[in-house]
Amino acid sequence: MNRQRTHKTGFGNQNGFGAQNGFAMVTVIFALVALAAIVASVSALMVRGAQATALDVQQARATQAAKAALQWAAWQILDPRAALSPGVSVLPSCFATPSAVLLPAPLADYAVSVSCVRTPGESASPNFYSEDQRKLAIFQLTAVARAGAVDAPDRVERRLEMRIESCKDSAGVGPDFRC
Repeated sequence: MNRQRTHKTGFGNQNGFGAQNGFAMVTVIFALVALAAIVASVSALMVRGAQATALDVQQARATQAAKAALQWAAWQILDPRAALSPGVSVLPSCFATPSAVLLPAPLADYAVSVSCVRTPGESASPNFYSEDQRKLAIFQLTAVARAGAVDAPDRVERRLEMRIESCKDSAGVGPDFRC
């Protein structure tokens, strides 16, 4: 018995499925490219989210550094131990401004400065407001905490202000004669 072989012309193998195999390959490549694009976009979103979270932490620390500097400045002015301005007639002066405040870790990376403006000024005559036997002075305190280079995307800066009053009463109890 002689078998004759027939040869089909055209693309593909003898059973006629060659064209479908090529179409499946294109579909698989398209699916892989689409999956890679999705993975890349999700990764980019996660990186941006992590950067935003890190920046939020830096901003919160800058705020805390500025608050700590204001507390230091208020301590200098309010002088709870009456060590800086003893006596009935002496109201405290501003500390040397601007003053750099050194903070412990994790706030040590922040450059923190505090300034003080006294009203009425030291050179005014009188250099206090008077109310009965009380002498008053108002202090405007400003604290600035900074971290990072000026043009850097991770630069943070916080500025906080506080006003406090110092009062002495000649009828008060020494040594601080507080109102």
